[in-house]
Amino acid sequence: ESVIFAKFGELGFKYEKYTHPAVMTVDEQMKHIADKEGAKTKNLFLKDKKKGYFLLTALHDANTNMKLVSKRIGGGVAPRFADEAAMKSVLKVPLGSVTPLAVFNDSENQVTLCLDAGIKAHEKVLVHPLHNEATVQVTVADLIKFCEACKHNITWLDLNETEEE
Repeated sequence: ESVIFAKFGELGFKYEKYTHPAVMTVDEQMKHIADKEGAKTKNLFLKDKKKGYFLLTALHDANTNMKLVSKRIGGGVAPRFADEAAMKSVLKVPLGSVTPLAVFNDSENQVTLCLDAGIKAHEKVLVHPLHNEATVQVTVADLIKFCEACKHNITWLDLNETEEE
């Protein structure tokens, strides 16, 4: 996490860090951050045979059904969950610690970063700082700047719509 906070400092970002026991699920995390201001998120690290890796950060209650996610990404993508070995080699985070901040570790630009468009409705967002024993609150604007500073453009996905359109 120190590399993330150093990058925040370099970029002039303000943040709040909330320490809590290790959490492996959104439900577990919510026990510790439910009262905190900002978009609560869940993260999926996905792989497609043709298009490579995708990191999806969505609102904790968004529809992340693979059929809908595939449709929103487009281009014939058929994502499935990437394995733990890929998570560790590409994002350099352990299981349960996926976060959009992990693009910091993707220096080879192997990952397409996708964010739920619903996040833009919030001023702040809550994400892990490369491990699951804390949650960091930053502004959505700063999260976007952070990702761009790490050479990752964001693909915004509308996950609020139903599959039937």
